[in-house]
Amino acid sequence: MAKKESRGRSGGYEALRAAIKAGVPANLYIFYGEERYLLQNMVQQLKELLIPGGFEEFNYHRLGGKGLTVQELAETAEAMPMMAEHTLVTVTDLDIFKLDEGQRTALIELLSDFPPYCTMVFLYEQVPYKRDGKMKKLCAALNEHVQEVEFAQQERSDLLKWLKRRFAATGHDIELVGAKPATCTEDGYTGDEVCKTCGETVAKGEVVKATGHHYKDGKCTDCGEKDPNYQPAQPGVKTGDASSVTLWVMLLTVSALLAAAVVVLPRRKHTR
Repeated sequence: MAKKESRGRSGGYEALRAAIKAGVPANLYIFYGEERYLLQNMVQQLKELLIPGGFEEFNYHRLGGKGLTVQELAETAEAMPMMAEHTLVTVTDLDIFKLDEGQRTALIELLSDFPPYCTMVFLYEQVPYKRDGKMKKLCAALNEHVQEVEFAQQERSDLLKWLKRRFAATGHDIELVGAKPATCTEDGYTGDEVCKTCGETVAKGEVVKATGHHYKDGKCTDCGEKDPNYQPAQPGVKTGDASSVTLWVMLLTVSALLAAAVVVLPRRKHTR
């Protein structure tokens, strides 16, 4: 395997994929984001690339961030590989921006002089990853030595395509099972992605909420259900057209006034 190079923040997901494909991953990574399946898959790919089968116990180290000191982190990173060229260390939910000043200084020194045979991945699963711009020295060290990779949430269709390609490469044939459309009164289901070869469910589907009735002229346009609140319009009068009713009332009032004037005026002439 070619010698790894230390690369900074600008790489991202596509750079990670390219590095793994080329067999030259960086030494230091930060993995974060909502798409946990892709995140864990990339950790697995790094493990398969760097650690020979049967030697994981000696060369693959998993650390929890709670209560972890930078000194323990450095000791694990500096441990020499056994019967292998590389070691892989994952550190889960260590909030590096909440370390005290002494620990931050020690971390900056570790990042600046990191063992070339070790790849360390900081995983943010329960703890959100958010930089603190006030800690300029730590941010500068991250920019120079660590590659940050965000696993942003994927569209379901894109994720399923990726899953199908991934499983197809391992001999699995994926099909959609249990899909049904939503109706006016019942929820639907997008369906599960299931391997036809072994029966394993690759991805669970999602519930699609009932659409509800869409009434028009007393009937649902989707299922034909009658509208219980429908009231047919009266002949000659449009239902709800208040302006038309008002106009008719005004015309009748004016007509009555004119009729009264026709009767009263002749009487006045006779009186004179």
